[in-house]
Amino acid sequence: RGFPQLAVESAVASASCVVGADAVTAASGGAGAAPTADACPLLVIHGSDDQHVPLAHGKALFAAAAEPKRFVLVEGGNHLLSSTRHFRKAARAITDMIKEFT
Repeated sequence: RGFPQLAVESAVASASCVVGADAVTAASGGAGAAPTADACPLLVIHGSDDQHVPLAHGKALFAAAAEPKRFVLVEGGNHLLSSTRHFRKAARAITDMIKEFT
C-alpha cells in the first residue's frame, strides 16, 4: 500500500520541478517548501502502448522540465509495464539515475 503513495509523492515532487513549487503546493492543498528545480532530477518513463496516459503527456512533461532530466520510452510497454522485460528496463533506468544523482 505504500507504493501508490510513494508514486503520488514522486509525481508531486516532479511536478514542482516543472511548474514551480507554489503551483504544486496550492494545487495539492499542502504546505511547506517543495523541492527546487535544481534539487530534483526528473526521470520520465513511458510505455509506448500506454492506454491510460497518452505518450504526448509524458513528452510534454519532459519538454517543460528543467535539467537534469531523462526520458525513457519503453517500446511496447503498457501503463503498468507488466512485462518483465519492460519492468526491468524501467528499473534499470531508475537505478542508473539514482547512481548518477546520489
